[in-house]
Amino acid sequence: MSVLVAARNFQSAWLMRSLGEHVYRDWHVQRVQETRVSLYLFCLFAQTALVAAVGLAVICFADQHLVPLAVGLGIVIYAAAVTFYTLLSVWRLRRASGYNPPEV
Repeated sequence: MSVLVAARNFQSAWLMRSLGEHVYRDWHVQRVQETRVSLYLFCLFAQTALVAAVGLAVICFADQHLVPLAVGLGIVIYAAAVTFYTLLSVWRLRRASGYNPPEV
């Protein structure tokens, strides 16, 4: 699971390094606040559901072998952790900023 977390962190590392940590955080916060929460959550759940589906497939084909079973379980737990901590982050961000949804 920790390898998957490290891989996810590299996803935006180039952008964070080029902008700087504070500028990147401010830019990311602004993008999240400007996005409809329903769209953000749909994309989050779609991403993590697809990752979890891979983990479940590995578990299904583990055929009573412990190593593939553990790998599949790690993938599923990773998907759950990404979902939980991303939801927690977005909830705290919107609560702290006094979020007002954009008019449609």
